[in-house]
Amino acid sequence: MRRSSSRPDLASGTLGRPTPSGVLFHRGGRTLARIAVSECQISTPVGADVPRSARSWIRGSRIGFGGVPGSMTRAAPGAGASLPRAVPAYDPACVRRARALPAHGAASPTPSRTVAVPNAADPGTRAVTAPTHSQRPARWAAIDLARGVAIVAVVAFHTTWDLGNLRLIRWNIGEHFAGTALAHTIAGTFLVLTGASLVLAHGRRSRWPAFWRRELKLVACALLLTAASWVYQPREVITFGILHSIAAASLLVLPAMRGPRWTAWAAALVAVALPWMIHLPGRSSWSSWTGLADGTRPTLDWQPVLPWLALAFAGVGVMRWLLSPGRPGSEHAAASAKLRSWQPAFKPARWVATAGRHTLAIYLLHQPIVFGVLWLVARSRA
Repeated sequence: MRRSSSRPDLASGTLGRPTPSGVLFHRGGRTLARIAVSECQISTPVGADVPRSARSWIRGSRIGFGGVPGSMTRAAPGAGASLPRAVPAYDPACVRRARALPAHGAASPTPSRTVAVPNAADPGTRAVTAPTHSQRPARWAAIDLARGVAIVAVVAFHTTWDLGNLRLIRWNIGEHFAGTALAHTIAGTFLVLTGASLVLAHGRRSRWPAFWRRELKLVACALLLTAASWVYQPREVITFGILHSIAAASLLVLPAMRGPRWTAWAAALVAVALPWMIHLPGRSSWSSWTGLADGTRPTLDWQPVLPWLALAFAGVGVMRWLLSPGRPGSEHAAASAKLRSWQPAFKPARWVATAGRHTLAIYLLHQPIVFGVLWLVARSRA
């Protein structure tokens, strides 16, 4: 924890050594409070009389745990209370430092743990929420639900495709505009959610081991899909499908997760404009995946980097805007808080959200299962 050079020795009490869970305040040989510190925020038990000089020193010693910039809070009264009540007192210098952080710095609230502290006014215990920074970023149920809806649409699309290819129905979804539009909508949804999820997971603090594990998993699954398509349909091998595109986008959007929020939107516009401005001559296999040249052969799935990368940048821009602090009480702040705390109320929605947490496994496994079952049905009818 970063702290000031000298610790105040107060006539009315003494501050203990700062720890990640807070600072102990002692008076008369008794521990009166454990003061939990976060980004410009102090949480103390109600009734604990902590001098102003102690509060100032704590602000200078604070480490950014991901609290609400520009506020000091006290724990609400009542045994086991952990919801803070805002007090209009804060350190302007601390707020300026917080605003200098990336705009999504206050992003997903850092998970907290509750600690029991003695209180000067009441020998009983009060609970104070002390942030920790060793846990994984919080998931948003809304993101999981959107991803779940997308993967359900993928399964429905492929099932309809298989029914047509096996002549179990007369209508082939791949030969109609509606089918193409649905496929593009699904792919675009996944790319937007890719950008948004990266901001949630790595916007405040990059978790590189987790990022590279996910990236390597995506690349491995994309190559597996290419190999499987070569066995199943050698004339329409998937050379750069949606998994390849997501893996590439995950790397290319990283610079837009830092700096001004407008950079993500500027990059999205560039990604849309480049295919119109630059077109590589010929039909080159080494450059077709970029979207700047024509593909070399028919394929079962084709999602080149450009212009699809624009949607991943848009996801980054939207999520960074949602996670920007905003003015307390503003519609932006209220909408952001409501979205991040929203939970599906109906069981089917919860099931879909659960599926949204396992989209990669479902994407890889559903087609062999669905196609295998339908192939057996077609054979039995022959």
